[in-house]
Amino acid sequence: MAEPEKANVVGVTIRPEIPADFGAIRELLVLAFSPEDVATLVENLRKTPGYVPDLALVAVHDGAVIGHVMFTQIEIESDSGNTPAMTLAPLAVHPTWQRQGVGSMLARHGLQLCHQIGHRIVTVIGHSTYYPKFGFVQSVPLGINMTHARLEESKMVLGLTPDALDGVTGMVRLPSIFDEA
Repeated sequence: MAEPEKANVVGVTIRPEIPADFGAIRELLVLAFSPEDVATLVENLRKTPGYVPDLALVAVHDGAVIGHVMFTQIEIESDSGNTPAMTLAPLAVHPTWQRQGVGSMLARHGLQLCHQIGHRIVTVIGHSTYYPKFGFVQSVPLGINMTHARLEESKMVLGLTPDALDGVTGMVRLPSIFDEA
């Protein structure tokens, strides 16, 4: 599952975002995800009960924000009850730093923090060739679906403990803010 980080990420540190970073994060998200929908999504997610400041991370190099990832609390709803989970959205790296390992550093660090805090499941809607390197698998064959993704292969889930996904099925419920993005 783990791949070695690339050597050219030396000098990059990862830490939780702080309010002083919000402007730089917005600029980064607009560069990475034009138009501004994703930047607005992140700003709105910070206002939801699912926002966990310690799990909204920035990658910093020479004092500049070059990457950002956010993990938000969600639920997987089923007839037998709701299962708490996290969702990884979004993950962004400044264009000049892409394909150098910064995104992988952010994702791995965030997943490790989620596990340390006691979270057991993380979902993501993303590139089916990128997220499996972190252990994500397609969720639909496991009985976990997501309404916000059109492509089946982009719906993925990761159990952070060996038995985390045992018996878990249902629909991933993202904050309603995602409906506006």
